[in-house]
Parts: sequence; structure tokens; C-alpha cells
Amino acid sequence: MQKRWSKGHESGFVLLETLLAIPLAAMLLTAFLTAGLWGLRSYVRILSDIELHEELSTAMQRVVEDMETAQSVKIYSSKGNSLLTLRSWTENGRPGEILEYGRRYDYPTGTVKLVRDRASNPLTGDHVFARITVDRFFCEELRPRCYRVVLIGRSMVSQHRYRLTTMITQEGRE
Repeated sequence: MQKRWSKGHESGFVLLETLLAIPLAAMLLTAFLTAGLWGLRSYVRILSDIELHEELSTAMQRVVEDMETAQSVKIYSSKGNSLLTLRSWTENGRPGEILEYGRRYDYPTGTVKLVRDRASNPLTGDHVFARITVDRFFCEELRPRCYRVVLIGRSMVSQHRYRLTTMITQEGRE
């Protein structure tokens, strides 16, 4: 009786499997790596946008609180941006310290930050991950003791912009 399979007929079978498996595995690994990198990129962009919203909202809230309780507000505007000088009240009702809000360029990071009083006290740009820059900080007096404040920021990572606008009315102090 003759054998159907002999050792000579099985040679090359493993080689054929290997030649099919390696390109297939390479394509699968490439697809997984591409999907993973795409997901990581999207994750970084989403985090930078969240940080943009949080930083600008917090900065605007701080400006609004100080303006609402200020004794006097002076606005110096040039080229679409403003410098605010506020005189606050003390607890016993006397004039207090002078606060300034404005934009300052930060040379190490290459961004523009919104600062309170001095460049070492930034309200934005603390989070290096998002690299937030303030494109515009503008304030105008619409009528006595009524102000409009505009704050526009941009994430250098995602290149998305976020704009906040608010109206502030100061109550008169007697």
C-alpha cells in the first residue's frame, strides 16, 4: 500500500504559513498603532480645550468679582486691548489697594497671559499642556458704572478659540 503523504510533500508548508502571517500581522499592528495615535491626539486636543475653557472662565470670574466690588475703575485702551486699574474697598469701607489687569507677553512660553498686578501673578497660562494665549482683553464703559468685558483666548495645541463676554454693573456705595 502506498502512503498518501510522505515527508517530501510536507516541506514548505510552514514557510507558506509564515509568508501569509507576517504581512497580515504587520497590517494589524499598523492599524492598531494608527488608531492608538489618532486617539491619543484627539485626547490631547480635548484636554487642551477643556483647560482653555476652565482658565478663561476662572480669569473672567476673578475680573468680574474685582470690578463689581471696586471703588473706582479706570480703563486704558489701545489697539483693541485694555488695561484696567481698579481701586478696591477695605473691610472698614475705606479705599484699599490698587489692582491692575492687563495682558503680558511671556517670553519663555511664547504666549500672552492675562495678569493681575504684575507679570509674576498670571491668571491664565499656568497650564503648560494647553499653552493658552490671550488674544484680546477689552473693557469699555457703556454708561456710568456699567461695563462690558471681552476676553478671547486660544489654545496653541488645538488652535481653538474661546470667547467670553459679560456685562458688569457696579452698585453705588454710600
